[in-house]
Amino acid sequence: MRTTPKPSVDIAQLFPELAPLAKETVRLHPRRGPEPGIAESKMGGTFLWPADEPWPVCPEHNDFYVTVIQIRAEEVPEVGFPDGKNLFQLLWCPEYHDETYTTQSKIFWRNTEEIQNPLINEFRPKSYEEHSIPTVCYFSPEKVLEYPSAYDNSEELDDKISQWEGEDNEGFYERELSVAEGTKIGGHAYWIQAPQTPICNCGQDMEHLLTVASWEFSGMEDSRWCPIEDKNIWTTNRQQIETVRNATGLMLGDAGSIYYFICRHCKDWPIEWVFQCS
Repeated sequence: MRTTPKPSVDIAQLFPELAPLAKETVRLHPRRGPEPGIAESKMGGTFLWPADEPWPVCPEHNDFYVTVIQIRAEEVPEVGFPDGKNLFQLLWCPEYHDETYTTQSKIFWRNTEEIQNPLINEFRPKSYEEHSIPTVCYFSPEKVLEYPSAYDNSEELDDKISQWEGEDNEGFYERELSVAEGTKIGGHAYWIQAPQTPICNCGQDMEHLLTVASWEFSGMEDSRWCPIEDKNIWTTNRQQIETVRNATGLMLGDAGSIYYFICRHCKDWPIEWVFQCS
């Protein structure tokens, strides 16, 4: 179990225009430990895969994709599953593509009851970028209420919040009161740079589905996004800190994140992704 500290300020009470912009996100809190079962929610490891279905191969690098995230509907229903499906799987090519250093991803929606003959052996790539294959982790899902990034707020609202912060607390809303950091489901995107919400071919803004982050929280001891149960890590050494803050072992570019967006207005729910780093 992991618990995000409560905010020190009820920002929606101070700025009522934020209240209708609140969203619930599910922080996944990946942590190292024994690998969950083949059909359980997890980061990396062995996924429930039909033995008669070919394993994805990257056409550019002619090499295998790797497992990244698997989520069961029973454990994290907030993903929002298609009718008749109860398992979400994300795989990606562990080699960077083009000048943006993004991965190429594949998403699968499955029904666990339909997989009677699962694949036993994993396919491992011959080559890959360092820190692009996640360490096996279990999840401790936690619902958290969050507000838009300062990047997503109107200029008028951003000015009002900045005046409230003052020079001594500049950026306090963005750091502590707005968007949850880390790997999570739904809610608002924790943008590292300017917002890049994709627009679907149907003309609708796509919905934030998932963020895969390099770090669960920033390197500050007083960060609100460090769970209460992990506050004692700051009295340990750097290696122990990193096994919590960076339990997955991922480092996407320069401490970046990959944001996945979905359009549920369209048939087959198209998904796109955006990569950002500092």
